[in-house]
Amino acid sequence: MAIESSSAVNPPEKNELFGTLVTQKQRQVLDLLLITGEPKAMADIAIELARQQEFADEAVWQEASRIRIELYHRHLPKLADIGLVEIDTTRNTVSLTSAGAEVRDRLSLG
Repeated sequence: MAIESSSAVNPPEKNELFGTLVTQKQRQVLDLLLITGEPKAMADIAIELARQQEFADEAVWQEASRIRIELYHRHLPKLADIGLVEIDTTRNTVSLTSAGAEVRDRLSLG
């Protein structure tokens, strides 16, 4: 099983975290994984993000395909690089790491 993740054991610093989460899709992926609490297939994440954009049903599949490519090549690697998610390329799934699960508490400004 091939799993990609940051080799860092320590959670990301706040500046690194904010820099990565500046992109809406990266925040949406984390929110989705935090809500479900379980690994999700990349295709399912893409479909959910496309549905959030309120496309007509026939356009959701086309948009989901575009989003899946974006996730695979851009957004998920950035989240994995700072240790928030693990990508299982054999199963095409994404799961939160312990650092990813703690992201809401780490971003608390109060």
